[in-house]
Order: sequence, then structure tokens, then C-alpha cells
Amino acid sequence: MLPDERGADGRPSSTDFLLYEVPRLRDRLADDFEANTLGVDDAAPLRVLIAAGTLVRSVALYAFVAEDGNIDVIAVDLDTSALVQRARWAMNRCINEGHTAEEDN
Repeated sequence: MLPDERGADGRPSSTDFLLYEVPRLRDRLADDFEANTLGVDDAAPLRVLIAAGTLVRSVALYAFVAEDGNIDVIAVDLDTSALVQRARWAMNRCINEGHTAEEDN
């Protein structure tokens, strides 16, 4: 989905995604799993969190509550359309100005 290394054109790397997108999404799942997700037809107890991204247009996380009470994410879908322009803006703001994406939320 995303390259291992940040592109010269501003395309974010998988590490950028893990550092700038995942913490906010993880917190939304942990805060209120049921309220922040939608049920997936014919796949109970699977649920999906759909959110706007900072580095990507949108993110869908497919998850369920495991027997031990932990939330397990089993699939990730990214909408990377218009990725380069959005990534340049976000990366400049988050990295070059010295703050993280979590500070924006």
C-alpha cells in the first residue's frame, strides 16, 4: 500500500503512516469501539472504523474484540488517491514545523 521509504515526490512511507496515522486511529478504537465503528454485514463480530486521514485521504480498519478483551485489527484499507499533494502538505506541516499529527487532533 505504501512504500518502505518516503518518496522524493512527498509520498509518505509505511513508517510515516504508523507514526502519524495509527496513534489517532488506535485511540478512537480504544475510546469507544462500538460507537466509533460500524458493523460489517454477515461478518459479526467484525466491525469497521472509517476515518479521514492526515497522510492518506481515508482509512478503514477492520477489527473485532477478542476473547481477552483486546481489539484486534485484521485488515486495513487506504484511499491513497491524490496522495502526493496531500502528503506534501501534511509532511511539511508535521515534520518540518516540528509537531506531530496527534497535536492537530
